[in-house]
Amino acid sequence: MEQKLTRIQGKRGRAKNFIYVDGIEIFPQPSLALRRHSPDGFNWGYGGSGPAQTALAILLHVLKNKYLALALYQAFKFSHVASWPIDKDFDTTVNFPLFLSQHPDQVERARGEELMNVCDN
Repeated sequence: MEQKLTRIQGKRGRAKNFIYVDGIEIFPQPSLALRRHSPDGFNWGYGGSGPAQTALAILLHVLKNKYLALALYQAFKFSHVASWPIDKDFDTTVNFPLFLSQHPDQVERARGEELMNVCDN
């Protein structure tokens, strides 16, 4: 199993929160185009709509595949985003190859949806 770690940082701001993946700021707009959980932006530290948007945005950025991101973001929210400190900034790493290997059913379902979409077009 590949041990590639991805650095994820969250910074709380007065008007909005910020997420950085390997030093690159990501934005909620691409993930909002897929699911509108939190039009107000990113959040973490609990299992609600803000963390769902955060999880979807991170997976969309890292995996570069909307089918995988949609299939896995709720699992990622509960396994990672919900446990980040609710009231402060954070700096952590995630092993995405390991995360994917822990969710083979969702990965297979996403690959099937992607294939069906390609065949329909």
